[in-house]
Amino acid sequence: MTSFPELQIFQYEYFIKKSLELNRNEYRLPENSLKVFHDVKRKLNIMKEATKEILIKPTTLEKQEEIIASLFKLFNKITGKNYNKLSDQIFSLISKNISDKEKVCTTFFKVILNNSFFCSLYAKLYKGFIEISDDFEGVLKTQISNYVNNIDKIIYVSSNENYDKYCEYIKQVDGVKNFTNFIIQCLNENILESIALLKLAITFQTQCLNNIDCEEKLPLNEIYISNVAIITKDSTKKIYKHEIWSSFISNHEELKKSRGSGTNKKIYFKLLDISEQIVV
Repeated sequence: MTSFPELQIFQYEYFIKKSLELNRNEYRLPENSLKVFHDVKRKLNIMKEATKEILIKPTTLEKQEEIIASLFKLFNKITGKNYNKLSDQIFSLISKNISDKEKVCTTFFKVILNNSFFCSLYAKLYKGFIEISDDFEGVLKTQISNYVNNIDKIIYVSSNENYDKYCEYIKQVDGVKNFTNFIIQCLNENILESIALLKLAITFQTQCLNNIDCEEKLPLNEIYISNVAIITKDSTKKIYKHEIWSSFISNHEELKKSRGSGTNKKIYFKLLDISEQIVV
């Protein structure tokens, strides 16, 4: 009788563990393959990487704070050149140690607001967060909602009145632009639907229209319209096919005709720029 060698049986967790231990710089799929896998998962509504989340272990509050501090340093250090190396460290920390995803994201978004150079890298990184746990997808939606609400709290201060507060105001305005650019890059990474970006632009328009007769809201209106321009400049071809595009066009035409105390030449010329950008 022919004898066969005894088969070695491996548990499912064995492959999970080995996968997480791989050097991702050496064993890494091409970007186009990763995109295909992600698109297939999205169509099948498979956004959670349960394989990684299984290994998340509860840690003490003190340990969590240490990890958050480490993540903050890594978020600030990341560049195009070191992305593969640092992103692996970040994903490893989140996969094995993090239970407070809200705190991770609060830290992450603080970095985004102060960095205008690496929005595309941060979106790519956040895509990795979602692949670890789809909880991060819900957190992103919450952050976008908070981001819109917080714009209305920005208070303009003249540099002649208080220079330090004026600098803080400029920092907040730049932060809004950085976050808008990040959201656009999230669309490019397929972790945000194009209709969500269009709805955001319409929300900005609506806020401006609501403030159009209020002079003290003029600085806020400038912020809203400048961010609409950022969206249309980079994403018009991705958002114009939705039915609510007609609402965007209607709001835009109304804003151009507006002559209330909450608008000025700066806003008007920015609206003219948008008119050129939305020709499709």
